[in-house]
Amino acid sequence: MNIEQELKLYSPVEGMSVSNFAVHFLWHKVESWPNYELQYSQERDFSKATSLQIVDTMDIEDLAYLPQGNFSEGKWFWRVRAIEEKGSGGKWSKISSFIVRDEASEKTRELRISPEHPLFVLFLSLIHISEPTRPLYISYAVFCL
Repeated sequence: MNIEQELKLYSPVEGMSVSNFAVHFLWHKVESWPNYELQYSQERDFSKATSLQIVDTMDIEDLAYLPQGNFSEGKWFWRVRAIEEKGSGGKWSKISSFIVRDEASEKTRELRISPEHPLFVLFLSLIHISEPTRPLYISYAVFCL
């Protein structure tokens, strides 16, 4: 893979409706490129975007960012691109949009979770574990990443 290849956006998926306190971003990394620029905005042209530099320090295939604070209610757009060590940016991912619901309140509320209104999304990875001293014994484990 190279820096000009498009990044795959995983979450929030296009058109997803999410509560304002559970917004998170997840995308598939470009191999050998540890730096990324994440932008999100309520403007489709990103004229008033929040732009963040994300540095990957983990050896996993996907990268996540959990913003601090709550997003305001409404439609949001987001995109990501890989950044070279020298600072030049690669190709932007496709723009994806999501809807933020205002559910933060000082009052205790009943929260109904459904596929249409998830609190959060989990992505699971299957990891193969084998013990070098016992090649016949192989185990599998599922981890939340």
